[in-house]
Amino acid sequence: MKKLPKSWKDISIKQFVEVSNLVQSGLEDIDLKVKLMSIFSGEPEDYFLKLNYKEFNKLCNSVAFMNDLNISGKLIYNFKIDGIKFIVNPNVSDLSTAEYIDLLNYMGSKDKVKDNLHKILAIFIKPKHKWFGLKKVYMRRGEVAEILLNKMPITIAYPLSVFFCELLNNSIKTTKDYLDMMMKKVMREAKKTGLVKNGDGT
Repeated sequence: MKKLPKSWKDISIKQFVEVSNLVQSGLEDIDLKVKLMSIFSGEPEDYFLKLNYKEFNKLCNSVAFMNDLNISGKLIYNFKIDGIKFIVNPNVSDLSTAEYIDLLNYMGSKDKVKDNLHKILAIFIKPKHKWFGLKKVYMRRGEVAEILLNKMPITIAYPLSVFFCELLNNSIKTTKDYLDMMMKKVMREAKKTGLVKNGDGT
């Protein structure tokens, strides 16, 4: 069995989402513990079902850090995963139209945000490109998202995700207000030209 996590720093985005889904599933305490240990260790659930109960409890106690959801912290804009340097760009104004559309789709609901967290972060997090000879090697966003999902510690991901969600909610509201204002202006101008009739048909 691989080493069990000692703190939230050892928990990936994927594991955090799986744990979150499990905790909300309403499972009995013992069933929940078995599934959690399977997620943390990578071992099948049968492995733990065959263990002596005292030994199983000892393993469960070793991940007691879960009792304290202390994963909020300062924002980290530069970090390494498997030797690859990643840089966070928090400026929504730098996004392309395609990236902005993807963000709106990923953030369609609370469940979508949780399940698409790695994809949301991959829009703002870019790898530092490597050079092979004179050729610059680029990593696709889908590849970045997969690395973040499986390897990014939730202690780095969580503060960034909270920051981006708040930032985007404000940005989306501002964009909507602007579009509403523009629509009203267009309608006013259209009425002046006679393209749009007033409510009473005049």
